[in-house]
Amino acid sequence: MCDFHIPRFFIIDFREVMLELQRVIPAAQFFAVDGEFTGLQAGQDINAFDTPSQYYSKVRSGAMDFLLVQFGLCAFSYDKENDK
Repeated sequence: MCDFHIPRFFIIDFREVMLELQRVIPAAQFFAVDGEFTGLQAGQDINAFDTPSQYYSKVRSGAMDFLLVQFGLCAFSYDKENDK
């Protein structure tokens, strides 16, 4: 039996983050995502002449054996008032 307890401050922070995400996601023009996995494998036979599609397929197949342990999301939006 696992006796793992999630501290209350993580739960409160998560709720605050979810409220913020619900506000910024609809207004975003584009997103950047990042994932941290339990391992890393470059993929098979990657070379400089691969098309983006070939490169993605090779890296993806190398990552499929690992678990995603952290997910990062960055939402970008344009501020018309400040032109940035």
